[in-house]
Amino acid sequence: MKAFIEKLQSRFNQFNCREKVFLLLFIWGLNIVFIDLCIKQTKTLTHRFKVINAKIDNCQHWIENTAYVNDKFDIMMTLMDPEKTYSGAAFAGEVESAVRENGINYSMQLHCTNAPLQRLIAFEDAIYQKKPYLSMEKVKIHANLFNPELLEVDFSLSALQLKDLRNEN
Repeated sequence: MKAFIEKLQSRFNQFNCREKVFLLLFIWGLNIVFIDLCIKQTKTLTHRFKVINAKIDNCQHWIENTAYVNDKFDIMMTLMDPEKTYSGAAFAGEVESAVRENGINYSMQLHCTNAPLQRLIAFEDAIYQKKPYLSMEKVKIHANLFNPELLEVDFSLSALQLKDLRNEN
């Protein structure tokens, strides 16, 4: 290694003044770029660390209050009638009937969590096959912080319904 450094020094000494200045400026420029990248990476890692710590603190809060949550859950279960709860289809039907009774135009918001990309593409294809009766107005995609292969997606869906206006009276 010492021989290599001596060789570099002898080569550097052979440069004229202008070449030495340009070489030193180039090395300083590389150092500035490297330091800037290190600072940006440090800021990114610090932000991620803070987000993860906040999520851990939130989870810890719920773990510490498990008994309280279970007690409140037991109280709620005594007050609720399981027969009055809605499945996915019943929920959509109930919303649909309330909207129709009040003559409101609407679009449905759908939030999907931990969805693989392939299944989201298949879902989008299924919606597009039902055009013009069913369509997507907006799609927002968010990365899953814990697993980059899974996504969180917000869909805004709308449906077209043709009514026989003579039967509405």
